Amino acid sequence: AIGIDGAIYYVAQAQFVQPQIHAINKETGKLLWKTAPMEVPGVGSDIVVGNDGTVHIAAGHSIYAFDHKTGENKWIWEVPETLPNPDDPDQMVSTRAGLSYLALTDDGNLITTTGSSGSYYRGIYGVTKNGKKYFHNLKAVGTSANGGLSIGKNNTAYYFAKGLTLKEMGDYIIALNVSTGQIKWSRRVLSYAAGSNTI
Repeated sequence: AIGIDGAIYYVAQAQFVQPQIHAINKETGKLLWKTAPMEVPGVGSDIVVGNDGTVHIAAGHSIYAFDHKTGENKWIWEVPETLPNPDDPDQMVSTRAGLSYLALTDDGNLITTTGSSGSYYRGIYGVTKNGKKYFHNLKAVGTSANGGLSIGKNNTAYYFAKGLTLKEMGDYIIALNVSTGQIKWSRRVLSYAAGSNTI
């Protein structure tokens, strides 16, 4: 990724080595800073640069935010362990899982999805530029979100989802309101390769 000051950001990681983000000078290639190691085995998203320059990445079940001038950690947001069942709010369901995509909204907030294997409710989450959850939707990604996460100029997120419900198996393109977390529309598509498609 490229920072607001032109710095180049990349993730340095290897087997048995925790990932770090490095920033290098675009003119000389000189290292400007590197973050402390993130306590996860790997990253789940591309680096996303905020409107104020903040450097974000999804890794494990967390979003990390770093200062673009120093690489110091600003905040960490973690996927909740549990949330109310969308079909039975009196029942709590497991939601802690690895994050797979990360995108920036027009107003500088972040949208992310859970997508790793395991027995839990997958979801899509809205996280403010200050690291606070402002929405979640456990019925918007089905068994998994695929093919990336794109934000349109109308502040709508578009992505592929698989199996929205037991009655709605197959691949879908979803349009989601990133202010509320509600689905605006869904369209079933014939896309065997949804995982490699991008919008």
